[in-house]
Amino acid sequence: MGCGGASSSPAPPPPVADFALALSSNSISVAQGATSPSVNVSVNAENGFTATVQVTLSALPSGVTSNPASPFTVAVGASTSLIFGASASATTGNFTISVQGASGTLSHSASLAVAIQGAVSPALPRTAYARTDSTSASDDPFGEPYHRHIAYDPVNKHLFVANRAMNRVDVFSTASQSSIAQISIPGASSADISADGSTVWVGTSLERIVAVDTSSLRIRSRYSLAGLTPVPGTVFSRPIEVLSLSNGKSMVRLCQPASSQALLALWDPASNSLTNLTSAAPAVFQQGVGVIARTGDHSKVLAAANDSTGELALFDSAGNVVAGPLTLGTGLISIAAGNSDGSRFAVLFAASGSTQLPLLDASLKQVAAYVPAIAHGVVFSIDGNRLYLSESSSGAPFVTVLDGHTAQLIGRVPDAAVQGVSSEIEDVDETQLLLGLSNRGVVFVDTATPTSLSSPAPAIGAAPSLQPSEGPLAGGTSVVLAGQNFTAVAQLKFGTQSASGVTVSGPTQIQATSPPSLTNGAVNLTAYFQNGWLAVAPDAFSYSPQILRILPNAGSNAGGDSVQIYGYGFGSDPTRITVKIGSANAIVQKVGNVTSIAASIGLDASYPFPLERITVQTPAGTSGKADVFVSTAAGSTMSAESFQFLQSVQSYAKPALFKFLLYDQRRQRIYLTNIDHVDVFDLQQNIFLPRSSPRAVLLQTRDCAAWL
Repeated sequence: MGCGGASSSPAPPPPVADFALALSSNSISVAQGATSPSVNVSVNAENGFTATVQVTLSALPSGVTSNPASPFTVAVGASTSLIFGASASATTGNFTISVQGASGTLSHSASLAVAIQGAVSPALPRTAYARTDSTSASDDPFGEPYHRHIAYDPVNKHLFVANRAMNRVDVFSTASQSSIAQISIPGASSADISADGSTVWVGTSLERIVAVDTSSLRIRSRYSLAGLTPVPGTVFSRPIEVLSLSNGKSMVRLCQPASSQALLALWDPASNSLTNLTSAAPAVFQQGVGVIARTGDHSKVLAAANDSTGELALFDSAGNVVAGPLTLGTGLISIAAGNSDGSRFAVLFAASGSTQLPLLDASLKQVAAYVPAIAHGVVFSIDGNRLYLSESSSGAPFVTVLDGHTAQLIGRVPDAAVQGVSSEIEDVDETQLLLGLSNRGVVFVDTATPTSLSSPAPAIGAAPSLQPSEGPLAGGTSVVLAGQNFTAVAQLKFGTQSASGVTVSGPTQIQATSPPSLTNGAVNLTAYFQNGWLAVAPDAFSYSPQILRILPNAGSNAGGDSVQIYGYGFGSDPTRITVKIGSANAIVQKVGNVTSIAASIGLDASYPFPLERITVQTPAGTSGKADVFVSTAAGSTMSAESFQFLQSVQSYAKPALFKFLLYDQRRQRIYLTNIDHVDVFDLQQNIFLPRSSPRAVLLQTRDCAAWL
């Protein structure tokens, strides 16, 4: 410094805001078909950094996936639990995954060493369950003969399931046993694939047949039927069941609109014309057509009487009788199946208080028989060498495997019965995986290795069978499974992942620790026992909460409305639940499980899911749609724009027990199903109209709601 003055240096520039990316572990190992321990990915602020960071995973080994999937965001000062899963066919070895964090021009990375090890668990049956929310009352209505509901597409490995209760066709992958599509078809009641595999023909409880393209999974065409009037004033117009034939035509079970009585018709889609086949076999059809079944080559259809005469006849694809009519004796034929070439047919025949499964040849002569316990479904293997029968005896559900030519017993496999409801098998794939209906879902039963099964069969208790029924994605939740007849457990799976610390503490209790999960939300619990049995509890455990439905989904923007949130993983303590609607907190009033809420929402004893309900009081909000956010001890979830704040709300009271509601936009009316009639509310006059009979309402709304 000189004598004559002073000088100063410029101030240094402020430090640049930045972030640091950190992993809780630098290496993990995971076995084929399993998940890894969780790795926490953290973002720490430096020099006032406040932005979020996008994290990208690179160089994932083949067959390895992550939860959350890449890319994902992490807030500053927070961490995200990252879980890796390896498929059963993932390549073993040592790999390095790059974890890259970026925000604007800033970027940092970390490395994670991953060791993929060979599977150590024994091979388990592929038996699985998938939820559809179907109901037996819709699938098999009282008085309606049993018919098939599903179709298997061997080219695309897809299963098509007619779901009348939900007005749609559900599509599943048989490879992964998972849902891949839902096709909206009102009144969908049956499904059958065409001989060339290009089309799934869907029968309905309306006056319509629908063609679905098996490649695009889209509706190709709809055919409206005029119906048949064999007797003046009696119309048969509802194609409840459609069986596709080798010549492009179809056999149709054609029902009356207000009765389950049906006739057998031949339908030609080229001309959209129907031919009544009653006169071809009048002895069989005195009380209408009963069960029908086609052969695997689509060349013939077996039709049975809808009475106790035991009559049946075999038709070709032109509608000609080629065998029969003949009778098996006085009794009822309730289920039928044909093999690939029409050389064998199996029918379930009940007479004089006993049931038999006669095996018939191409001329409908009996060549063998099997005596079942309580039978629920029958199907031949694709090559016809095996015959499968879903049965139950003394509460034990199983599938019997018979020789398809002689009906000799080969062995048995456990059925995936859900809460005491046995499966109704209807089809089979080329790997001996049976496909059928189950309790509010579909079932895939692995019959590749039939064996002998000893009694008694294990059974999982009524929902909620697992306590607690929720936990974080990282796993580690100690749970107790309730049931009966539990023996030594080979394995306990949460979804596709094996639990740890599995202990059978008695015939009614299994203790375990939940594994990490690649799946958010509810997963099935499957117990595999060393004596060959298995048991399934659908949606038994939820990784973090899951919102299924919000009722009502609208309310005043002033707040104060009572709203119920249905779903899984909420827990039992309302003080540990936070609910936001929009940006404001709702007041959580109570939470209940399926046991406490079943009666109030009309669930019967067969309901298998551990449904939970949160009751909240809505906050004030801005008019419009709002997100609903639920946070619990197990995690959090958000349902986007699932609640709507309204500027004004008008209420109209009426003593009633309403179950279903339909809005008729053209007439500006609302139709509500009451106990024994349909109430109609006029939105223009704001009044309930004078009571109409259900038939009158059907006529008024035929163009928009003929299925009501």
